Amino acid sequence: MVELRGWSDVIVSVAEWQAATGRLTAANVPVASSNRGYIVNDLPVHPTGKAYNRYKTVGTGLVVFTPGYSASNVRKMVRKLLEHCGVGSDAVCLQVGSLACG
Repeated sequence: MVELRGWSDVIVSVAEWQAATGRLTAANVPVASSNRGYIVNDLPVHPTGKAYNRYKTVGTGLVVFTPGYSASNVRKMVRKLLEHCGVGSDAVCLQVGSLACG
């Protein structure tokens, strides 16, 4: 179980899990959120050349952009990250408090 302080921590937690299982490596980044931004990269820089203003490091030095996403955007980013790593979103369950997946 992982304690999360904000929605961006969900993305960081998923990225850490993917890195720990070998699905997310320096060889298969960046993970694009759009044509202007990355969710995960090996350097804290977007494709535009703009530096990440907020990020966390995971795995062996990969960086996750953490700009303060809304819950809706986190769901989209996590889905993209999972798909990028070959994991279907239907194979993952997020439990919040005593609420369990059904």
